[in-house]
Amino acid sequence: LPLPSVDNGPVIYHTPVDRECALVDINITATVTDDFGVSHVYLFYTTVGDSSFNRTQMLLVSGDALNGTYTATIPGQVWKGIVSYYIWADDTAGNITIHGIHDIVIYLPSYTVHGHVYQANGELVEGGYVLVTDNTTGDSLIYILDPTGYYEVDLSDMDGGYVNGDDLSVYGTDGSYYNTVYGTVDVMAGNSLTLDLHLIYIPEFSSMLVLAGVFLIVAFLHRRRRHN
Repeated sequence: LPLPSVDNGPVIYHTPVDRECALVDINITATVTDDFGVSHVYLFYTTVGDSSFNRTQMLLVSGDALNGTYTATIPGQVWKGIVSYYIWADDTAGNITIHGIHDIVIYLPSYTVHGHVYQANGELVEGGYVLVTDNTTGDSLIYILDPTGYYEVDLSDMDGGYVNGDDLSVYGTDGSYYNTVYGTVDVMAGNSLTLDLHLIYIPEFSSMLVLAGVFLIVAFLHRRRRHN
C-alpha cells in the first residue's frame, strides 16, 4: 500500500525492534496520543522473501483514545532475512501519522557442528583443516584446527542457513592424511552435532585426494575473500 502523507496527526512513541530469532513471534508495541482522539492504529509489515506489506490492526491494551498503548504481532519467520514494518495511525479529525519504516534482522538459532580430528594412530591432530559442507544448500565453512585438534562451526553463519534434515559432510586433512564423515541436522536432538574424524592414509590414492582437498580449501578461501 502507498504511504499516505503526514499532516499533524497522532503522536506515536515506539522503540523499534531491530533483531529477532527465526520462528519467534515479534511483538510490536507503541503508545499513541492525540488531542482529538485516536481512531485507528495499524501495523504494516513484510515477511522474509516478500516485499509486499501485510496489514493488521493494533489493539488497545491500556489507556484510552487520547493516550493509549497498542500492540500487534508479526508472525515468526521460518527463514533468516529482513522484515520491514511501520505503524500507521489516524485520529477522529482524519489526521494521519506514520512511524517507520523499520527493518528487523531475522537470524537463525545457533546450530554447531563440532568434534575432534584424530590421526590414524589415535592421537589428536595438532594442525590441519576441516571443511564443513551443507550438502543440501551447497554452502561450506572452513575451520583451522586448534592445537587440541578441535573444530567447531555454526551453521547459522552459512549464507544459505540450514533447516532440519539437511545432510552434512565434514572433510578433514593434515596435509598427508584425510577423511570425510557425514551427519544430518537434527534440531529435535539439540542445537549441536558431534562429528569426530579419524584420518586415514591410502598410499595409492592419498597424494591425489589430499591435494584435491587442499585445492578445494584454497578455492573456498579465495572465493570468500573475493566475496568479502
